[in-house]
Amino acid sequence: MRNKLTWWTLAGIVALALWAGLITGTLYLASHSVHMAQIPAVQKQDIRIPADVLAAKFGPKHPFWLKVKGPNPIFERAGYTFVVDIDGFGLYPPLYYDVMVYVDLDHDYHTNLYRLYTTKEEGVSVNLRIAGKPL
Repeated sequence: MRNKLTWWTLAGIVALALWAGLITGTLYLASHSVHMAQIPAVQKQDIRIPADVLAAKFGPKHPFWLKVKGPNPIFERAGYTFVVDIDGFGLYPPLYYDVMVYVDLDHDYHTNLYRLYTTKEEGVSVNLRIAGKPL
């Protein structure tokens, strides 16, 4: 009986730790980092933002409030339509909705892809896909 009780106690502690991690976002960020490391092999970006437009309308000097919620949110910025590419999951609110965000080229993994960065924590971002460009 003692072994079963110990096993159930351990299972409860693990379940509690997982739940606490999900609430605080710790596990979300850890699993997210692994997924982002795989991006170069699986994604090609066909629509590009010219360097002068990127500097004038995007980057950390041009933050904004993300208002669209839900899985893989779609938003428009400077005439470009972006899809947050997070495999059908929603964004973590304290990092992406409670603070300002910005669009920039990836400067962490050097993939030359676009990312949505939070202003709350340095280097925390998610992958973006450009679905449309200005006419």
